[in-house]
Amino acid sequence: MKCPVCGETMKKAKGDYRYTESGLDNILLTGVTIYKCACGEVMPELKDVERIHRTIADVLVKKN
Repeated sequence: MKCPVCGETMKKAKGDYRYTESGLDNILLTGVTIYKCACGEVMPELKDVERIHRTIADVLVKKN
């Protein structure tokens, strides 16, 4: 995968990703494929975003 910022090839790894795109700063996705670039850009590979959002919503609704 090419970096959208600098155009260099990004390295693929598995790890944890803080999913701030959800609008919340405390969502941590584990075991996610992440692409990292030497320029500092990080991009997750999220296969089922709708399911992730439903899971986040379910947890929030059940929270005290």
